[in-house]
Amino acid sequence: FDSTGNVVFWNHGAELLLGFSKEEAFKKNIASLIVPDHAGGWEGIKKKIENENSFSCELFLQGAGPGKVLTSSKFSAKKDHSGGVNTILL
Repeated sequence: FDSTGNVVFWNHGAELLLGFSKEEAFKKNIASLIVPDHAGGWEGIKKKIENENSFSCELFLQGAGPGKVLTSSKFSAKKDHSGGVNTILL
């Protein structure tokens, strides 16, 4: 997703795991699609990435289905020339 949280890439694995097709996910805000079970939610994750460039954790994600999915997640920041976070890879 980009620095504003909009999905810019959604692969087949994400479709299967979280229940949203590529068409449903593309250009939507990540917070409207999946809810992480992490202190601070997406804002907390974004702040951690901005400070550390990347981090890994286990998250329960609420996708399209009724249950939560336990994931081992790694977040990495792609930064622009001025050092600001441009894209976050999950």
